[in-house]
Amino acid sequence: MKDETPVHSRSSELVRITAPLFRTVRALCTLAVVVVAVTMLITLTPDRASALCMRPSEDGAWVNANANTRSITRVPLRFVCNDTIHNGEVAGPDWYVHLFGKCHPSDCDWGEIAATRHENGWIYGVYNQGFAKRYVWTRTYSGPTLRIGTELITLLTNGLCIDAVRTA
Repeated sequence: MKDETPVHSRSSELVRITAPLFRTVRALCTLAVVVVAVTMLITLTPDRASALCMRPSEDGAWVNANANTRSITRVPLRFVCNDTIHNGEVAGPDWYVHLFGKCHPSDCDWGEIAATRHENGWIYGVYNQGFAKRYVWTRTYSGPTLRIGTELITLLTNGLCIDAVRTA
């Protein structure tokens, strides 16, 4: 019976031998939990820029409710989320306006221009056609249905105003 060691003694020796290993395993497990938590936080949290770039209500193709208009027939507005900055500058404008005017047999495509949204809600752009500049202001109006209003002022290069058109 001399060879038999009491259970209490064996467990004491086991604890003494494995205590440093236990602390190491516990530290590694804690580190693993922290790494997994940080990784989940980084991958599941939306970055600031994408959270700010929601599609505005103005973004889309707008059609003049008056089918008999002799002016602007369509106003596609395009929003671009500029969440990147290159050399301290934003990549480009946030808005683009594309006007179509009444022509026969099909509407005249004025092309797409860069535009800026002002604090008062108006989206503003300028068509420079050489002989004239056409200033375009567009914004939405709320009510029973969402609608868009567009104002267009044409100035000849000599400074004379030849027309002012408002469509709602």
